[in-house]
Amino acid sequence: MVIKLYKGQATVVQKRSTNSLYSEDFATFGDDDVYDQSHAEGFIRLYSLSSRIRTLNKQK
Repeated sequence: MVIKLYKGQATVVQKRSTNSLYSEDFATFGDDDVYDQSHAEGFIRLYSLSSRIRTLNKQK
């Protein structure tokens, strides 16, 4: 871990972990076999479901 000290404040500026799931090989939204962009639509609809239901209830 790298910490920057400035005027009594400590800020973490870099972290490393042998258990990290991040990989630069997979950090892309281009053509690859890791992530299918069509999956985002279903996630967005599911994640926003509670907001949509609350709005529909307010309209009644």
